[in-house]
Amino acid sequence: LMGSITALAAALTVFWLPSTASGGVPLIIALLNGINLRSEFRVKHLAVKAFGGALAVGSGLCLGPEAPMIFIGASAGAGFARAVVPVSRWLKKPSAGI
Repeated sequence: LMGSITALAAALTVFWLPSTASGGVPLIIALLNGINLRSEFRVKHLAVKAFGGALAVGSGLCLGPEAPMIFIGASAGAGFARAVVPVSRWLKKPSAGI
């Protein structure tokens, strides 16, 4: 059972989103330094990192506490920012042009 859980966690990372294999801190640092990596902080990356991490811990593997949580928080924040910006644009009323 533990082997199949581990294989599922590995398959998510290897076959679906290979970019989630790292801890994610270098991606965040690069993004903060101006490199355009916004496509790496999508909801699917968040789901794979969180679900894969839960499966890895559930199967008895060691998982560093810092890097996955930092990446999950950054992905959640990026998703929230993407959701709020269109709503804020929608809420703005056009000016009367006086």
